[in-house]
Amino acid sequence: MGTKQTDILAYLEPASEGFIKDTARSFLKRHSCPQSLMGQLKSLFASGEWSTCEDLIDLIISEQHDLIEDPQLFLLGAQVEFFKSEDIQKCCPWVKQAALNDPAHPEVIEWVRLLEAYQWLSEGDYQRGQRALQTLTYASVVESEARFILAHHLFWKNIDGARAIDLLEEVVLDHPNMNKAWACLGFAYNRSGFRSKAQEAFGICLQNETDPDKVALYKQQLAS
Repeated sequence: MGTKQTDILAYLEPASEGFIKDTARSFLKRHSCPQSLMGQLKSLFASGEWSTCEDLIDLIISEQHDLIEDPQLFLLGAQVEFFKSEDIQKCCPWVKQAALNDPAHPEVIEWVRLLEAYQWLSEGDYQRGQRALQTLTYASVVESEARFILAHHLFWKNIDGARAIDLLEEVVLDHPNMNKAWACLGFAYNRSGFRSKAQEAFGICLQNETDPDKVALYKQQLAS
């Protein structure tokens, strides 16, 4: 039976970084079962504790825990990077490592397809990229990621704002802490004339944001 998610958070609450690492190592030793630990990491991610999840993944790798044989560990690292970072390319090393562990794993294949679709969009092959992303938006382990990339592309390239809004609303419903999705949704609402919805979206961004430049941007959007 797995340990409750709050048990992990309790180990990582103290402010001292050294203490956090020591207690996290102790936690890994006490909960060495890869399957159980993977479940805990996924629970942390689902609850929006992305930084804690990221710290534990880094520690698992540095400690050479048995879980490093599981491609899902590295795919979770890619997912954390995707949700936290503005640069989707940062997911690539994680996916490559997962592919080295098991290139035929169904989830690895879907992540590879996601990054291929993003690359096609970056290269201007919009039709191919959009078609690939559309396929991944349903019944896929990367459906939220595919919806965000497709929505971001449709909005900023001024292709289909209404469709972008629909996709982004699905993303934030599943991941209410995903600030970059809320921000894109706020801009999309503004362009479509949904001012009150835009203000709500940017207000949510402000609740979760710590970057001073982004805070200033969201405040500007609220005031305009």
